[in-house]
Amino acid sequence: MWSRPFLMSATVTVDTVTEGGTVSRAYGWTDKNDATVEDEATVIRMMATTLLEGGSLRGLVEHLKSEGISTVSGKTWQPITIKRALTNPRMIGKKKVGDNLVDAGIPAILQTRTYNRLCKLLLDPERAKFTGGRTQIALLGGGIARCGGCGRALYSSASAGRAAVYTCSTRSGECPATVSVQAELLDADVTERVLARLSSPKFRAALTKSINELGSRDAVVARIEDLRSRYTALGEDFADGLIERETLRAGTDKVRTNIAATELKMKQQEVLAELPEPDPSAIVEWWEQAGPRQHRDVVSILLDHVTVKPTDRRGPGGLDDERIVYVWKK
Repeated sequence: MWSRPFLMSATVTVDTVTEGGTVSRAYGWTDKNDATVEDEATVIRMMATTLLEGGSLRGLVEHLKSEGISTVSGKTWQPITIKRALTNPRMIGKKKVGDNLVDAGIPAILQTRTYNRLCKLLLDPERAKFTGGRTQIALLGGGIARCGGCGRALYSSASAGRAAVYTCSTRSGECPATVSVQAELLDADVTERVLARLSSPKFRAALTKSINELGSRDAVVARIEDLRSRYTALGEDFADGLIERETLRAGTDKVRTNIAATELKMKQQEVLAELPEPDPSAIVEWWEQAGPRQHRDVVSILLDHVTVKPTDRRGPGGLDDERIVYVWKK
């Protein structure tokens, strides 16, 4: 997929403000915005083509890194940086004024049709605009938030005129307590704690070291396949009378645990590749630009579950820390 013209060491920037108040040039254009920088424009078109042909942002980052193509400030390209660059209307010589795109007086690098396809692929604004509450992605869905009364999952529920809440999924009368908490408050508390962890160089270094011990993605996939083969072999040995039921149960439990742990590390590897360096402002900026599914992916690789205990207090109010118990993944 990659061709040799992209081996140049392209030093590029995004718009930043210098100490003197001068705005540095945007990637792909001269400092006066009156012409394109052809080498950089070529890289932009390569990025667009790669993604539209089924390539991934993560794979694109790895390619740019391997070829020594970095930003003007010398930083490594990140998925969010590529996404923002390719969906910026300056790619078609436009700028956004209110809800409209108007001519920016700069030369275009991408064709309008290509730009629109990229926006649909990377942002999908129309789909997001018409997504109803039933299909929205809850930050703590899927069992991450749990009821302190019965231990079962909390689910996100919203009704007209009322704030969304996480409430117990157990049928009425089967849970010894009625657990409910405002989703906005719990989501905000979880987000603050997750971003604090991601912004910690010490935590990120330890997590990265743990993940890297597994080796390449191919090696991880091979390990998972090997574990699944062992799982199947245990069943066959039991069917052939080679092992007892207790041995089968102990063996399958251990294999399942190892598979789950390895799959978690692989998921962590994939998600971490999308994140910027552990700088608080960069992490917050990434989070604000990312979508609900990315938020959920990040939370799911760090947080095993959060339990919400029952309370006798009624009515609006802040989140009581004593109600919330966090269990983080190792």
